[in-house]
Amino acid sequence: MNFFRILIGTCSGTSIFIQILRFPFWRAVFHTFLMMFLCSVLVTIGMLSSSNIDLRATIEHFFEQVGAVEASPFELRLKNAPDEEKTYFLGSVRFDYLPAEQPDLKKRISDTGFASGILLMRHGFVVWIRNDLQNNKSPVYNLVFIPPPELAKLIALFNLGQIDESFKDTVSQYSSLIQQANNKNNVPIIGRSLMLDETATFISEQLAAVVKNIPEHTESDSSAVKFVGISSPQIVSSVIHTYLVIGSFLFAFATIFVFLLLAVVFFQIGQYIRLTAFDVKMSWKTSVAILLYASFPPMLIASVFCGFLLPLYLYQMIFLIPFFIYHLIVFGAVMRYLKPEKSNFSDTDS
Repeated sequence: MNFFRILIGTCSGTSIFIQILRFPFWRAVFHTFLMMFLCSVLVTIGMLSSSNIDLRATIEHFFEQVGAVEASPFELRLKNAPDEEKTYFLGSVRFDYLPAEQPDLKKRISDTGFASGILLMRHGFVVWIRNDLQNNKSPVYNLVFIPPPELAKLIALFNLGQIDESFKDTVSQYSSLIQQANNKNNVPIIGRSLMLDETATFISEQLAAVVKNIPEHTESDSSAVKFVGISSPQIVSSVIHTYLVIGSFLFAFATIFVFLLLAVVFFQIGQYIRLTAFDVKMSWKTSVAILLYASFPPMLIASVFCGFLLPLYLYQMIFLIPFFIYHLIVFGAVMRYLKPEKSNFSDTDS
């Protein structure tokens, strides 16, 4: 029996589960991963299509204003007015350009109505995400710090054939120096669940590692520093869109997998007790297979709602409640089939 016939059957009633009793366990696992893949695609499509932001138009307007984002092995800047502090709003993302040597990081991250943003500073590039879900507590931040040589490498990839080998060698050498300094001082490039003060400290430590390793001759002769830039909104929007698709899919798949695994473990324990109490013989593989197939309708409902109507963090509630009810109904039907002389099986027995 193919996957889509089983999916339709599980959404149509409990009769399909009598046939599922004869299915090999590996087929249930394989079909479950197919279902998680399908639901992750639905969530990803919903999350991306629900955004009313024209990504390409927004990025084109941004590059009209800044000219280009430029990077050297030691420094980052905007092409137009590189010494002026600026703020841009790229849809739901805030972009701050801070050319000062010691920018006010806490103010830029805290004084904003945005949940995510980008900081382009002279000696570092930071992507940050704020988490406000913890009740009655200060928000926490997740960050990624990219030093100038690493960003220069990325820009060089977008300028294939246009970057000379000497520039690439300088980038690689300086990147190694920064990595060695961070490894020596145990300074990570990714900060997770940091409070506001910790966030500012984290970024300051990264900037200090960059500045400390700048060769002295570049400080005294800025004209000796070579920059590479990216000014193509088409390339940037394509890269961002690709990362959004991949990131959204992986996050959705991980969310679905985690809550399915937790639910199956707890419900399997409950059904083992129930089957033992009523003296119904069923192997644990068969029991798990029934649970996996019983999760298909709740998984589909939760994915559609969270993809197109509700935030993904509500997935657990929309999935677990219908799954709990439906798996009781399914096991009640299966138990009546296996023990027809027992007429007192209740769908709500536990």
